[in-house]
Amino acid sequence: MILKSKPILGVLCLLASLMPLSALAEDRRLLVICISALAEDSIVEVATKNTKGDWHEHARLALRSSLVGDWISVGTGEIHILSNQDGAEKSIGSFTFPENASRALVILTADTEAGKYRIHAVDARIQGFAKGSTLILNLSEVNAMVALGATDAKVEAGKHHVAVVSGVENDSYRLTVSHDIDGQPTLCYDRQRVTNPNCRNILVLMTDINTGLRVEGLPLFGEMD
Repeated sequence: MILKSKPILGVLCLLASLMPLSALAEDRRLLVICISALAEDSIVEVATKNTKGDWHEHARLALRSSLVGDWISVGTGEIHILSNQDGAEKSIGSFTFPENASRALVILTADTEAGKYRIHAVDARIQGFAKGSTLILNLSEVNAMVALGATDAKVEAGKHHVAVVSGVENDSYRLTVSHDIDGQPTLCYDRQRVTNPNCRNILVLMTDINTGLRVEGLPLFGEMD
């Protein structure tokens, strides 16, 4: 039996040597998008814990509002945002990588009362998220209706949706956001936006005590890799 297994083992080793590195080890990268910062230009670390329970730093960032960072390679397991407080590393937010994804967009919004970040991670290569499209993330507790020109999209609370602008006139379109808490649409946001076919857009909806929904948007340039 041992003699017969040697050729099989040799074939397996040969096949493994011919496989690309990405097939032998996970190649996971994330892009941090900070919508609102706890403190402007605050230094944080993106880290995971090793098998001994020690922190392993993957990158260090200076967080600020409306920040789109660079791609960061990360390991497996729960991923944390660390802040050095009184000489010790403290987690101020954590998340897990989207299932079956190799690239992730990680959206941070500040929870000033808790002193932490609310974090939402989504597959960067989600279907339809091509240049010229908009990824709408509804981080509020109410359903939202979003109109991008002539394109209408209903985005349930806690969900995301990819939409493509239509009805563009003179390289611009009307963007409106409403909610229907009481069964009647209530307009929360109404702006004219300029189109750019060379970038992707992120539109983040959050709870606002005055208007019902707060809207923040950022462009994403480059490829999702």
